[in-house]
Amino acid sequence: MKVNNKNSARKLLSLFLGLVLIFSTLSFSNQAAAADKGTWAPNTTYAAGDVVTYNGSTFTCVQGHTSLPGWEPSNAPALWKAGGTSAVATPTFDPAPGTYSTPTTTVSISCSTTGATIRYTTDGTTPTSSSTAYTGPISISTDTSIKAYASKPGMNDSSVASAAYIITYNPLQVSTPNFQPAGGTYSSPLTVNLSCSTSGATIRYTTDGTTPTDTSPVYSVPIPVDSGTKTIKAIGTKSGMVNSAVVTSTYTISPIPPLGGKLLVGYWHNFDNNLTPVIQLKNVSTKWDVINVAFADIAYDGTVSFTPYNVTDASFISDVSYLKGLGKKVVLSLGGQNGALSLPDSASKTRFTNSLIAAIDKYGFDGVDIDIETGIALTGGDSDFKNPATPTIVNLISALKTVCAKYGSGFTLSMAPEIAYVQGGITAYGGPWGAYLPIIYGLRNELTYIHVQHYNCGGNTALDGKSYNQGTADFEVAMAEMLLKGFPVAGNSNNMFPALNQNQVMIGIPAASGAAPSGGYIRPSEMKKALDYLMKGISYGGTYKLQNTSGYSGFRGLMTWSVNWDAQNSYEFTNNYRPYFDELK
Repeated sequence: MKVNNKNSARKLLSLFLGLVLIFSTLSFSNQAAAADKGTWAPNTTYAAGDVVTYNGSTFTCVQGHTSLPGWEPSNAPALWKAGGTSAVATPTFDPAPGTYSTPTTTVSISCSTTGATIRYTTDGTTPTSSSTAYTGPISISTDTSIKAYASKPGMNDSSVASAAYIITYNPLQVSTPNFQPAGGTYSSPLTVNLSCSTSGATIRYTTDGTTPTDTSPVYSVPIPVDSGTKTIKAIGTKSGMVNSAVVTSTYTISPIPPLGGKLLVGYWHNFDNNLTPVIQLKNVSTKWDVINVAFADIAYDGTVSFTPYNVTDASFISDVSYLKGLGKKVVLSLGGQNGALSLPDSASKTRFTNSLIAAIDKYGFDGVDIDIETGIALTGGDSDFKNPATPTIVNLISALKTVCAKYGSGFTLSMAPEIAYVQGGITAYGGPWGAYLPIIYGLRNELTYIHVQHYNCGGNTALDGKSYNQGTADFEVAMAEMLLKGFPVAGNSNNMFPALNQNQVMIGIPAASGAAPSGGYIRPSEMKKALDYLMKGISYGGTYKLQNTSGYSGFRGLMTWSVNWDAQNSYEFTNNYRPYFDELK
């Protein structure tokens, strides 16, 4: 049989190309997008759709492969078809997409097709012929998705290329400036200090409510706030760092108005004693005139501090402001059962003074109440209440004069000593007995009122030389008249403790029997008899007889321990004494 060698060769070539196509299908199924590949050449990878020229003719690749000699487009119809329009090369990005930690990243886009125009977007949308034309590197400083394609007349548009850039640069920021004291309402002029914890930072500020800029005044000295309301805004700046946030503080100077009328003063628990309800400060009864916040802490070195119980500083300050808006006074009380004081020298006095002022300013208190017992005792040889020699007593008097002078006549200074420390001085003068007398006398011009605790004391000698027991009308009247009339210290009629003004004298009684474990609770019916006698001279027929038979109409009112015990006792105290005093106005 005759064999046609030419046909056999062609069949062998077709079989070989078929095998190659199978191999190419497996090996090049993920080839890059089609593009204009220029003149055909062997040993070159081509993708389906690629366009080449060969011997002056155009061919389009129909199957991805790597060319070999003899696979010229005109000889390999399984790989190439005649004709076709070339596509513009797909744009590329430099640097490659990824995560960068520099403040800004500059991205260049290029296309290998000469004369092609690149258009792009940076918002993640697909670019079109109306998108921005690329003319130069793109600077990005935040997470950005760039998409781009290239076009050229007479050629197909390229595929769209995408690149995502993540910017993780986290620049250092200047710390927010601090204000001292904090913004709020104050009773006297002050100066505001600005500071920034970022070393080398510059603080710029405004006082007209506008936002500070690079041209605003540079802070160098404290800013005065003399009257009215002033809003201070500040920003911290430093080269190479991000500016701080703008911080704002508003200051209002509002002199404290004086108290008037008959007063109800109640101590509010800044703690939970597990016996009485915990009451948010702003929720105290509106029947109180003055709320004494019990208590501030006094450290061994004389430093005063206060921390609101179970609320933030901001919430507590807001509550104080709310009560003041209702016409109430909110006073910070020092001491209590566990409070102690030691001011042996000028350094401790200075710490006490400055820290007390700081607490008053921070929380907006209207005054200070002295309920200190531990540490108040006369040292040996200290026998003249007009000229005390005990260091803690001398320094306390001096410190409180400084505090009162700072805030003016509307500032409240009150005291709540036990009987022994005041009226107890009629029997003896030394140690705790009469130890408050030099304090009262030394501060008689600054003292708003004193409400001695007429409880937990048993009894005491009165002006008539008789002893009266706590919890009785006789005791209440007799102890009060000692301060209203004056009394002989240690029984010496030549050493009289002088009478206080009538409006400087109040009485302190417990709001419930449980409030005074050692006794002193008095029923409202009995206390009203005592008040009628003390203020109006209306006798109830008791043993004690007023030396001033007409009474003391200027007597200031009642204090109680405490607001919380009154609530626990169904508001017996406020429901009885508020209407009683209101009728006297």
